Amino acid sequence: MNNLEEENQMLREQMANMQAKVEKLTGMVTTMMATQNQVSASVPQPSNALVPPPVSFAPFSASQLVMPEGCPW
Repeated sequence: MNNLEEENQMLREQMANMQAKVEKLTGMVTTMMATQNQVSASVPQPSNALVPPPVSFAPFSASQLVMPEGCPW
């Protein structure tokens, strides 16, 4: 019977330690969420408007049939 009481006491201590750790982690998560909310409130959110990618093109005055300098062919 004494062994059961010792085991029971050990389990109570472990449970108290786990509860303390859970409370600490809960506080840390609460702080992290508050910090994220402050940062996201101060940073402008990107708009959902679609922006087309830039398109490169040759000027109309450029000839398409020009041999580059230094090409032997």
